[in-house]
Amino acid sequence: MNPNNNATPTLYDSCNNGNAGVPNNGGGHQYARTGNAYAGIMTYSNGVNWRGYLQVKLTSKLAANKKYCVEFFVSLNDTQTVACNNIGLYISDTAITGPSNQVLM
Repeated sequence: MNPNNNATPTLYDSCNNGNAGVPNNGGGHQYARTGNAYAGIMTYSNGVNWRGYLQVKLTSKLAANKKYCVEFFVSLNDTQTVACNNIGLYISDTAITGPSNQVLM
C-alpha cells in the first residue's frame, strides 16, 4: 500500500459545534487533555495508509548539546476499528512537503 500524503489535519475546538467540535465531533466524543482544543490526523482508512502531519515553526532555534523533552498524547476516534502503531515525532529545519511541494499542515 502506498501512503497518501494528502491527509489534511483537523483542529477540533470547543468553540465549534459541528463536525470539528470538542468534545462531540464527527469522530465521536473526546475531551481535550488540556485547554479547549486538539488536533486530529488520519493515518489509515479503508485499506489506505495516510500520512497526516502536524507542523509548527519554532519560535526560537534549538540549542546544540541541550536536551529537550517532547510529549504528545494519542487517542483513537470512536468511529475507527483499526489503529496505527507507528506514530512518531520528527524535528527538522525544513517543512514536510507533499507531491506538489505544498506544505502539509
